[in-house]
Amino acid sequence: LDLLPIGSTDGGRIAQTVFGRFWGHFFIGGAAFLALIILMFTSDTQNLFFSYLLVTSFTQRDAEVPCRDEVEKIGNLRLAVAFVAWFGAILTLLPSV
Repeated sequence: LDLLPIGSTDGGRIAQTVFGRFWGHFFIGGAAFLALIILMFTSDTQNLFFSYLLVTSFTQRDAEVPCRDEVEKIGNLRLAVAFVAWFGAILTLLPSV
C-alpha cells in the first residue's frame, strides 16, 4: 500500500520524482486517492481500503520536503523500476485478475 502514489508515502515521492511536483503530487496522487475511494465501495476488501484512506488522510498531511535535486531528470533504469513497482502494487491490490 505504501507504493501507491498518495501524499508523502514512498509511492507519492516516486510520483513526484517521475512526473514533477505538480503532476506527481496533485494529479497522480489525486487520481490514486479517487481510485481508492472507488475501490472502497466496489471491492470485497472494503475494510482494507477504508482503513488505508483514513490513515493516509490524517497522517500524510505534513509539508513536503523539497528534493535535493529537482532539476536533473532521472535515468531510464530508475523510471522503469518505478513503473514496475507501481504495477506490482496495483496487481497486489486487484481482487481477481
